[in-house]
Amino acid sequence: MPFGAHKGYALSLFFSLMGGLAGEFNAELTSMAGLFMQVYDVAAFTPLEGYQSNVRAVLDAMKSIPPAPGFDEVLVPGDFEHRSRQQRLAEGIEVPAETFARIEAWAKKLNVSLTEE
Repeated sequence: MPFGAHKGYALSLFFSLMGGLAGEFNAELTSMAGLFMQVYDVAAFTPLEGYQSNVRAVLDAMKSIPPAPGFDEVLVPGDFEHRSRQQRLAEGIEVPAETFARIEAWAKKLNVSLTEE
């Protein structure tokens, strides 16, 4: 069941169909590919600082809810990605040897240095 029950289902279907506007439909396979991006200028509706403060308050309230049994904390969208980014910035990104060998081969072919300079 998608988030938000029937309303969540309708929203996900709507955004999927909107993504098809800039992509392609395959009616035979009942599939589509595309991208839909919606951008808002928050400041056109309300002062940005106040909005950011309100969003932070809502997210903090959500995170303060006791987690479900078997979980350590409540996560909000972006938490996992933020932690992953911080870890990768600190520790680097592990690249499988086969993949790195391909990168090295293409770097050599294209005369691109893999060193920091």
